[in-house]
Amino acid sequence: MLKLLIILFFAAIVLLVIVAKAIRTTNDGEYLVVFRLGQLLGVYPPGRTRVIPFIDRAINVNVEEIEGWRSLSEEELLQKLIEAGRKKLGGFPSNASNLC
Repeated sequence: MLKLLIILFFAAIVLLVIVAKAIRTTNDGEYLVVFRLGQLLGVYPPGRTRVIPFIDRAINVNVEEIEGWRSLSEEELLQKLIEAGRKKLGGFPSNASNLC
């Protein structure tokens, strides 16, 4: 009986860690660039975002890091955010989404 309680206790701790890692929060002025298995999944605005732990890589990118971000269009800003996320992740080549 004691062994079962110990196993359940550790299983509950592991489950709590997984749930805690699944919710990411970004502050104002930050965007979350999410890569799933190395491919771009999306760019998310400030707030709470759910990710799959150990599969998704979520990178916080501060818009202040992007030079001249106030004068960029929304599409240009997204491209710059993706580039900054790739650079922080380890620098995927620009055509990495086309590679198999």
